[in-house]
Amino acid sequence: MNNWFKILYVFAFSFFTLGKAQEKLTVGEKQTLFSKVLRENREIWIHLPKTYNDTTINPAKYPVIYLLDAENNFGYYAGLTDFIARTPYADIPECIVVGIKNTERTRDLTPTKSQKKSPVNPAVTLFADSGGSENFIKFIQEELKPFISKNYRAQEYSVLVGHSFGGLFAINVLLTHPEYFNAYVANDPSLWWDN
Repeated sequence: MNNWFKILYVFAFSFFTLGKAQEKLTVGEKQTLFSKVLRENREIWIHLPKTYNDTTINPAKYPVIYLLDAENNFGYYAGLTDFIARTPYADIPECIVVGIKNTERTRDLTPTKSQKKSPVNPAVTLFADSGGSENFIKFIQEELKPFISKNYRAQEYSVLVGHSFGGLFAINVLLTHPEYFNAYVANDPSLWWDN
């Protein structure tokens, strides 16, 4: 009798759970921006703060975090910024997160052309497409930032965040164009690059 009760309970729970309408959780939206600098379409993922569309408060402008490697980092980073910006104990202001999806990661995130022979197969050249970070930062500065400013309530305050090659890119931008961003976050940067 006890087993029949368990089966009936599981059936009833499943019926009522599945029968309810599911509410969707949305992390952000995707935009496509054609880059004249890079001569290609770039997919941009945008996460807006929780209060962005709140009609009970005056519309505000928000700082912008430009996040590299969106396909790997966007989901958790959007959640993280919401979490640490929560009231009443916010550690950061609410932010717009702009994730930049990769097309050719090595090309865009490395500052120098550095071809190396594969240690496993000397016939293979590694990093053949490297060294295009100056074009990539030009895309961000001259095309992406104006697009975000035009279409979203963005403050002038911006942060660049990158990991690995993205961290290398962030440090290189800090050294070569420190005025482009107000803050830089380089997680585990690939500082071994090209000696």
